[in-house]
Amino acid sequence: MGLELPDEVVLVFGDPAVGTALMQTDPRVGIELPLRILIWAEGGRTRVGYRDPRQLAVGSASASVAAVLEKLHGLLGRLVREAAGSG
Repeated sequence: MGLELPDEVVLVFGDPAVGTALMQTDPRVGIELPLRILIWAEGGRTRVGYRDPRQLAVGSASASVAAVLEKLHGLLGRLVREAAGSG
């Protein structure tokens, strides 16, 4: 197409046991799993981003599902901080 984009990297990862349990609760969450982190260049800086798993579409989320999503959020935050060298 003659179009260019700066370099981007998508890291894809997950735990099948955790993802399966979440998808058993609400199959729609499968659109967001496995988890992904995007790394890209912008304005001479490296950026890192991800969707907050606490916002996944888990219908009638129980306290145990909410706890799993909170743990996933913490994991992604730690990974990003470590990648940035501030972990």
